Amino acid sequence: MNSVLKEILDTKKVSDGTEILRLHSSMDEHEGDLISKVIQRVRPTTSLEVGFAYGVSTLFICDALARIDRPARHIVLDPFQFSEWKGIGLRNIKSAGYDKFVELREERSEIALPQLLNENTILDVAVIDGWHTFDHALVDFFYINKMLRIGGVVVLDDSTMPSVGRLVDHVLTYGCYRIFGIPSGHGLFVRRLAYYGRLKKTKWPSAIALEKIASDNRRFDWYRPF
Repeated sequence: MNSVLKEILDTKKVSDGTEILRLHSSMDEHEGDLISKVIQRVRPTTSLEVGFAYGVSTLFICDALARIDRPARHIVLDPFQFSEWKGIGLRNIKSAGYDKFVELREERSEIALPQLLNENTILDVAVIDGWHTFDHALVDFFYINKMLRIGGVVVLDDSTMPSVGRLVDHVLTYGCYRIFGIPSGHGLFVRRLAYYGRLKKTKWPSAIALEKIASDNRRFDWYRPF
């Protein structure tokens, strides 16, 4: 594991170079291990991530890309990297020596993804970890599905959230996706309800990887309950 990533995971802190901040809004080691397995299996040349924040999930991705030792392009979409996240994600990537992989687009995903589709981008791996309303996550998936090749894998983070979990339900009715994997570890199907201080069991774990096994050939009037 890269020393920058290890230090962040060990200390649960990040820095913008002048101020030390508590780590939050990031993937944990179980989810990072799932991403590593996806990268190792698919061996992507082009991958994409919606959401960047402090760059922890990107570090997991780039760490895995470095181990397969081949040219790779990792596109990251985050319009708030400097306005809200103080450039910490990009700083961490550069400190780890992974800036050779990363192409940051400071645009909202609903703007950037259609542009990438128009550029004839073909994706091997994608991670959806942006705005978590059902409609927004669905828009992210809609465009990623059009760019993801057969055999590619999309990872949906925070699938314990009802909005993202319902998106998983919806995608699995398409007929061209199957579950590739989930994070290992104890308690992954339990979500803490922050406002009420209690635990609730959920249908899906904290993240889920779905493999595209065929072309999306649904009819123009296709619909399945989910």
